[in-house]
Amino acid sequence: MATRVYTFPGGTDETLCAVGTTIGDYWVQAVAALRGLIVLDTSDQAAPRKVSRLVLDSVAFARAHWVSANRQGTRPAITGGGPWLVMARFDPASGAVSIDLQFGSRSGSLPGIFVRNPAGTMLHPHGVAWGR
Repeated sequence: MATRVYTFPGGTDETLCAVGTTIGDYWVQAVAALRGLIVLDTSDQAAPRKVSRLVLDSVAFARAHWVSANRQGTRPAITGGGPWLVMARFDPASGAVSIDLQFGSRSGSLPGIFVRNPAGTMLHPHGVAWGR
């Protein structure tokens, strides 16, 4: 039997669809309504508690949709409703999450990258998969 133990913000078809990941005892959830991430400490699964959140620029980074982390759990990659990918930093000891301002184009004013094919057309990176 499943029991609801936490409700993320949202409420429409556009803001409910999102993919999260686990890093140790933390659930890292993309939350489109927040336009970012919420991190829950799930060490007490009956009563998860929010330990941090990350809010992205709502104009440039619409609808955070997908988050996945490297094997060490320190580098979450975030994609969403557009041609962008933002890299974050994650502290597996505290659950703190922040934007990695060093990842991306040095010439742009926004963190992350905007994904293009070789012809220059913007692409929509629906998700991120990490290799070995």
